[in-house]
Amino acid sequence: MENKKLKTLFPRLFFVSLDQGKTVAKVGSWEDLEWNWRLRWSRPRFSWESAMEGELLNLITGKNLSKGTKDALVWNGDRNGVY
Repeated sequence: MENKKLKTLFPRLFFVSLDQGKTVAKVGSWEDLEWNWRLRWSRPRFSWESAMEGELLNLITGKNLSKGTKDALVWNGDRNGVY
């Protein structure tokens, strides 16, 4: 699963997401020292989509975010991560 895009791993959620193309900084916020995701959807999810949302949140919640670090798009095709 490493280096897979979330839209590839969760195509159905990507389809109903209102956050397509947004950076991490736009889909959540810091509350004290804790990052809280605020994913938005174009409609209520079906129960099976809600289960997928749980999987998605488990995956992204495990990432190490640093408060005060500038959010940027990174390209893995370059060793410096620059487009």
